[in-house]
Amino acid sequence: MPPTGSDELVRQSIEQWKEYLERNPNDYETWAALGAAYAKVDRYPDALASFQEAISVNPKYAEAYLGLGSTYGFLDRMEDKITACKKAIELKPDYADAYATLGAAYARVGISSDAITAYKTALLLKPNFYYIRYALGTAYLVSGDTEAAFGEARLLELEDASLAKELYELIQRFRAAR
Repeated sequence: MPPTGSDELVRQSIEQWKEYLERNPNDYETWAALGAAYAKVDRYPDALASFQEAISVNPKYAEAYLGLGSTYGFLDRMEDKITACKKAIELKPDYADAYATLGAAYARVGISSDAITAYKTALLLKPNFYYIRYALGTAYLVSGDTEAAFGEARLLELEDASLAKELYELIQRFRAAR
């Protein structure tokens, strides 16, 4: 696929941030921003290195651990993703995005019970996280709890009707396959 205009802007930002970091190597937030930019253009090894540099500068920067975990996910390194998300949560216990990302990692490796727990925590911290409600519904479905999946679909109707419809359809397909 040819690069988009957006990709070109990201590449320009990457070059500017690299130049800035040559002069300001201890700016951990810019290291993390650089990592996110690299991930956006599928340069995952560079993204990992940038997030790791942010962590080396500030080992208590939870956002860098989440970025690291997300990048591990793109590389299908789920155990590393789980470890990085847990570290982000350890550093910032109210970090809803880290719980959501942890839930996705658990779902990917088939640990529905842990995915459900992580998703529920994310929703407690950030109740309007409607796409996480959808993910929670699918995790319930995979675990065999169709009633709980229906419950999430009903709640989702209030937040995003199209996602609720998708979840209802998924539940129906799941039931028909049984």
